[in-house]
Amino acid sequence: MAAQETTTPQPKERIIFDADSYYGTEGENMAVEDIMERYGITEEEVREQYSDEEIFDRAMEMRETDYEEETDALIGWFDGQTPGFTPAITDENSDWYGNPVIVSGSIGRWYGTRSGFTVYDSFRDAIDTSPSRYGGDNVFADCEIQKIWDENGHLFLTGAHHDGSVSVELRQLTNDGAEAYETIRDAMDSSEQFTINGKTYGGTYQSIIYALRDLWNDPDLAEVPRYMEKAFGCPAEEYEEPKHPKKQAQTVSLSAEAKSAKESSTQLAQNHGNTAPAHETAR
Repeated sequence: MAAQETTTPQPKERIIFDADSYYGTEGENMAVEDIMERYGITEEEVREQYSDEEIFDRAMEMRETDYEEETDALIGWFDGQTPGFTPAITDENSDWYGNPVIVSGSIGRWYGTRSGFTVYDSFRDAIDTSPSRYGGDNVFADCEIQKIWDENGHLFLTGAHHDGSVSVELRQLTNDGAEAYETIRDAMDSSEQFTINGKTYGGTYQSIIYALRDLWNDPDLAEVPRYMEKAFGCPAEEYEEPKHPKKQAQTVSLSAEAKSAKESSTQLAQNHGNTAPAHETAR
């Protein structure tokens, strides 16, 4: 008897925002339905009274509104301030809502791809898309954030700009993690030896990279957000429906953006020889 083929279950992408959904037929249908609801008219009347361009413009307006609403909700939730998100303010870990966030991922530009870790004061700072000409250290500089989603508690974001893309995973520092980062930041300035959780680092540039990697890897220092679970009551884990083995080769359960973001953060967390620049201060 032939051995039965097995496939590894893939985490379900729990979409928070996806810019692509506002384009094409899907975006057109969303815009038409919105106009129908707003003005109490039929689909036929919408298509008679509105041009294709006007329908497209409505889809783009919806895209901007939905992006602002979803990111505002995330900003407030990470700060523990969003009304209605009871789990965020009663959770056993609520004492570190408002703590800095750590980002791991890659930035692709015309001259190549660089990877690393960055710590920001808040989620708002982490998704700052202001132009790079301002001299900031924001990972999404010059970008349009295209997708935000949750996979079994892990939070991923992707963005694109005129000559490349950004793929990251984001976690929030616990109180111990915030203290550990302060130690790392002091070492960035002094280049002196330092110790975190009983492990001593030499104070060199490379040791800073190792310390940030260890900070990222330790769930007691950097926790996955579990946003969809905590804020909306979704299951802790959800997986894509199993596919028939013959169809498996013809389909992928993760989008290219999702796979890129996951591989970037995993590689960074495991790569002892990472020489990418670490940002020197929390934003």
